[in-house]
Amino acid sequence: MLRKSLKIILFLSIGFGQIIVKDNFTPTLDKNAHFTTSFGLYYTFRHYEFTETSSINYSALTGIIYEVSQIIYNPLEPDDEFSGISLHDITYNFIGITTAYLLDKLIQRIKKKHLKPKIVTD
Repeated sequence: MLRKSLKIILFLSIGFGQIIVKDNFTPTLDKNAHFTTSFGLYYTFRHYEFTETSSINYSALTGIIYEVSQIIYNPLEPDDEFSGISLHDITYNFIGITTAYLLDKLIQRIKKKHLKPKIVTD
């Protein structure tokens, strides 16, 4: 599912060069929003009993769908200069998901090591 989404974006970027907006990696409010939203989506999916893979896929797909939807309509940015897909925004989405995944693994390891179950005997 994630691979198909990325293939569609690649196809669109090759076929319609104007769809990809010129952007940079400067950590603006928009980039921070992409990072934190993707981070939060991963944790929300993960701790509502989704697998790690499903959590990553659903979080990434949500970010990609949002970014692609900006081609069609973006009421917050009426200027045509910003209407399109930002590959930098998508990169921030993946950085947020990766950070959440790694932090989740670290917390699981710490819990496993330090929070051993107590055996209660009567």
